[in-house]
Amino acid sequence: MEQRYSLTYTKDKELSFTLPEDVVVQQMKSRSGVIAKSPEAICRAVSSALNAPCGKSLEEVLEEKGAPLLLIVDDHTRSTPVKEVLDVLVPRLEQCGLKDSDISIITANGTHREMIPEEVDGKLGEYGKRFKVYQHNCYASESLESYGDLDGIPVLLNKHLKEARTILAVGSTVPHRFCGWSGGGKIITPGLSGYETIFQTHCRALLREQIAPGMYPNWFRTFIDEVGRRAGLSFVVNFVSGAEGYYGVVAGTPDSTLMEGIRIGMEYSCQEFDERFDVAIISSYPASQDLWQSGKGFYIGEHLVPDGGVIILASPLIDGTGDHPEFASALRMSVKEIESLLAGRKVSDPLGVSASCAIRKIMETKTLVLVTDNCHVKKEVEEISGIPVCSSIGDALQLVQSKKMRRVALVQDLYVLPLERKK
Repeated sequence: MEQRYSLTYTKDKELSFTLPEDVVVQQMKSRSGVIAKSPEAICRAVSSALNAPCGKSLEEVLEEKGAPLLLIVDDHTRSTPVKEVLDVLVPRLEQCGLKDSDISIITANGTHREMIPEEVDGKLGEYGKRFKVYQHNCYASESLESYGDLDGIPVLLNKHLKEARTILAVGSTVPHRFCGWSGGGKIITPGLSGYETIFQTHCRALLREQIAPGMYPNWFRTFIDEVGRRAGLSFVVNFVSGAEGYYGVVAGTPDSTLMEGIRIGMEYSCQEFDERFDVAIISSYPASQDLWQSGKGFYIGEHLVPDGGVIILASPLIDGTGDHPEFASALRMSVKEIESLLAGRKVSDPLGVSASCAIRKIMETKTLVLVTDNCHVKKEVEEISGIPVCSSIGDALQLVQSKKMRRVALVQDLYVLPLERKK
């Protein structure tokens, strides 16, 4: 006898499949958000956070720092409701005496492409025309300033940071593979950093450090927070995000808001399990844009299955392999070959290849399979990456049917933080 299951695929679509009745299945899903997604509810939550800040209040920071003010916001790859934050934040800035000419906005693109005008409008609304807006380009050396070295790594940041007296940031706090938790100063490193800074930090985090999603403290998070202090990050508004909404909004000084954001995130994202699974079937939702983003699901699977286990990752892969073509092609190499390339800087995108190394390490001990219904990219992704790509979860299960399948984890979104109970 077979039991039918479904996996979240997109906001409006699920993938159905069956498993034998004797298979033990544990469903994992981040909890529903406690803040409604309506603009009114979001604005109320932001107001409440500003009225009960972690550390100093916005008014105290502005009195201490003054104008001009630079507001950092995340880019099109993040779903932070920036416009609603500005609906609340801008009137408060005006009450503190700031004029429109005192305020500028910069998008923290990291290594991502610049946003097109429609994406800027969607992110900022009317404020994209009301205030001066910059977009960070990590490759443009003329737009970078040096902030010295830290742990032997050059700290290169966007020059507009030095032009501001008050620096505010709007972003999110979620579990993260490279630094344990996002939020706070992460919008500067890597968001507003030069490529060399981004590459060297990620390379160390991936190849030298042992950092898992949800881990705090860790080397990279400490690096991020110190760079934030050097840059002068003064105040943040962070959404503690889930796949289906927001668990909370925290506002205040960076260190204090980070700790409160982690506390809330742990409460809502953690999914405990007793022993590892033979197979993990994971949805990339909501990180469905490309293999670079969706590949985060493999990091979750790494902590769910033992050596010899299977990770099946389902994603629409809207843009195929994404903005890092060498990331996908390097997956065909061995870990030693990738490390040799990185050591000699023999690749044009060492950051992308560093991420390849992390996934390749998983591939060498576990079986990875991708599932996508995007026929336009299926063949390309498989040929470039070497990872088998199936059109359905059923096909993927057939592909690995020779593997043991006694226990299966079904992970419904990438905001899940799996934690193995200590015995």
